[in-house]
Amino acid sequence: MERHFVQELEALKTNIIRMASMVEESMADSLKAVLERSPEIARKVIEREQRVNSFELDNDNAIVDLLALQQPVASDVRLILAAL
Repeated sequence: MERHFVQELEALKTNIIRMASMVEESMADSLKAVLERSPEIARKVIEREQRVNSFELDNDNAIVDLLALQQPVASDVRLILAAL
């Protein structure tokens, strides 16, 4: 059971890093779209936002599952709540 928890926690960390990377890319593209007045780049940012929102929902569901189905120790609870 503990191994399953560790795997799920690592998957959550990986997804958060992926989501953060997408957000960082979107922020850079947003600025570029404004400075260059580029509707194409702006559309790309809007399309990426849907994927970011999907990641957020997946992460939220994973967090609820981790808290509800596992018994994380204090340090893991802090990490999970920070991710939330």
